[in-house]
Amino acid sequence: MTERTAVAVTEPVAEPAGPAPAPRTGTAGLLLLTAGFPLSALGFTEAYRAAGQNTTNPDFSPTGHALFWLAIAIALGWFLLTNALREYASPDYHSQAVMASPVASLQDVGGFLFGMHRLAADVAWIQTLQYYGTFEEGTEEEVQENGGGRYPLLYAYCERVALLDPHFTYVYYFGGAALAWNLNRYDEAEKLLKLGIKNNPSEWRLTQYLAALAYQKNHDVSQLIVFLSSFINEPDCPNLLRSLLANLYKKEHRYAEAIAVWRIFAENGNQSDVHRARVEIDQINALTSGAQGHTSFLH
Repeated sequence: MTERTAVAVTEPVAEPAGPAPAPRTGTAGLLLLTAGFPLSALGFTEAYRAAGQNTTNPDFSPTGHALFWLAIAIALGWFLLTNALREYASPDYHSQAVMASPVASLQDVGGFLFGMHRLAADVAWIQTLQYYGTFEEGTEEEVQENGGGRYPLLYAYCERVALLDPHFTYVYYFGGAALAWNLNRYDEAEKLLKLGIKNNPSEWRLTQYLAALAYQKNHDVSQLIVFLSSFINEPDCPNLLRSLLANLYKKEHRYAEAIAVWRIFAENGNQSDVHRARVEIDQINALTSGAQGHTSFLH
């Protein structure tokens, strides 16, 4: 392991040194939450009583009717306000950072107001995949198939998902791999991985990802292969890393190992991935015909 690699593995992932911010508390939100609903319930009861307790009465008081709906509005307002304050005070979520994102949307607001972070994160993740899977004009088809292109907002999309659900670890693996190996934006990949380590300190494989970035920067192909080969059978391994390993094996003329990885790639992918694996294996067979014999896609 090179000296640079050691630094990548062991360097701290915390924010730069500085005065630690005072921890936020949920006291205000909890107080409003505790007091808000009884007050709203009392207002609802009094409004209904003022209306004569009979909404079908033709003499139903307009004032009582207005108070009735006002009480409902107050109750809903209290709920939204107290929930928003509670989420703002939570150390696990970062509502201000999410809303400052260039790819933030109204659904993120709803996620914070109603406490549905995971649902909002799931929708944001789907939008991330849609963004990264959309063909960019001016990009060659082969480059596009291998995950290349520009995608200037990919980091912002991944960060948004991580801020909505800090413990959704796959976004760090996928985003880190795409940014580093497909788009060659190592600084953004490292930043995303460090965010993942900060939010999930027990997820030790994220630290290994940092080491792999160092191997890539140092053009240490042999160590990068060792890392990737130890990771490709993990359920959290993105398929793009499997394709990277297969291509590295191919460049090293380790064709049998490349074919084995393409099979794993197909087993963990969709129909498009199966087709791609079949094409890649056929290309390897064409290279090795007459030397090592033909290896079928299935065997």
